[in-house]
Amino acid sequence: MDNTIENDSTNGWYAVKKGRLRMNISTMRAASGGIMTWGENPADDEIDLVNSARFVYTDGTWENKTVTGSLYATDRTDIPDVETLSVRGSVSSIWDFTTSVAAPYKVDLHVRYDHSLVGSMKPVLLKHTGSGWQKVATEELSGYRLEANDLDSLGWFAVVAAPHATLLIAR
Repeated sequence: MDNTIENDSTNGWYAVKKGRLRMNISTMRAASGGIMTWGENPADDEIDLVNSARFVYTDGTWENKTVTGSLYATDRTDIPDVETLSVRGSVSSIWDFTTSVAAPYKVDLHVRYDHSLVGSMKPVLLKHTGSGWQKVATEELSGYRLEANDLDSLGWFAVVAAPHATLLIAR
């Protein structure tokens, strides 16, 4: 995969109409420095294609391992607890990532979300824990990216556009 144009628009990957975009292992490339990239050129310093992801690992357990992933349309019924996602906000993206790495491990995950779907709302990364969707601590980076550090597992992730918190003080 080669993307030579810097992207600050909505160019990228989308799954629509109950679709699923699966990138097989041949599109997953390990770059030097402990980085694997999904849906983007691994040589790019920053991911910029919408719905691309980057995995940054720091230990040797990832050497010669793979990560596979799928981007899911938000109207699919095979997404775990999909009905509870919309309660959290407007769903922008849903991925399922798996790895051949045996636990325990630590990995940082970077995702590029579609800012046109998030709008003025706050992008929030959620992870399905097996019993429900939980908010993942993230840092919002430039270029419409979220970074989650020190994850101990991969799996289902979603970006939702959540309303900004409002504080009301009544006296």
